[in-house]
Amino acid sequence: MDEDLEQMLQQLPLVKPSADLDARIGRLLAGVAGRIGPWRAGFALVAAAAMLALCFAGSWWVVLRAPAGPAASPALAGAPQFSGLGWTPAIRIEQVESRWSDAGTILPAQGPAVRAYRQQAVTQVTYLDKTGNHRLEIVTPAQRVVYVPLETY
Repeated sequence: MDEDLEQMLQQLPLVKPSADLDARIGRLLAGVAGRIGPWRAGFALVAAAAMLALCFAGSWWVVLRAPAGPAASPALAGAPQFSGLGWTPAIRIEQVESRWSDAGTILPAQGPAVRAYRQQAVTQVTYLDKTGNHRLEIVTPAQRVVYVPLETY
């Protein structure tokens, strides 16, 4: 249907607009150009620069006034201690990769229908010593299913 309309429009002859229409459009455009003077444009430029400076100064004020974090301890609380290794973990890095998948709709014998979503996650915790010579990694897989009740009509 769009092709038919496009073909019909292409077959129509082009007509030059009237001089009266050109004059009306020219008067409208001249009126718009005369309303924005150089003083207004200059004021808008100065106002924009002032707002930019205030935003920049405000962000630095927030950063400088932020409370300091807790003091670093030589050994992390809760870190595994292996006396046979002869070193104490000082840096803890935790990475979690999680994936959600749709497990489908479940129709139980009693109760409303539910939608099941399965989450599979792998948590990797890495402990390093201060020198970076020793590394201990613990990888823990996890899986859970979340049931969301469906509204039935």
